[in-house]
Amino acid sequence: MTITGHKTNSMFKRYNIVDEVDKENALIASQKRLAEMRLERRVRKVIQINKK
Repeated sequence: MTITGHKTNSMFKRYNIVDEVDKENALIASQKRLAEMRLERRVRKVIQINKK
């Protein structure tokens, strides 16, 4: 609120309009990305660098 200059949170409550489908899609997308990140961690390979 200090950034926007509002003294109370009434404006945030007034304009707290959220589409439930958007929330569901965001949750599905974040769960999908977390699963991808877990897979990437398992697949990582260590490559040896030869000294010259």
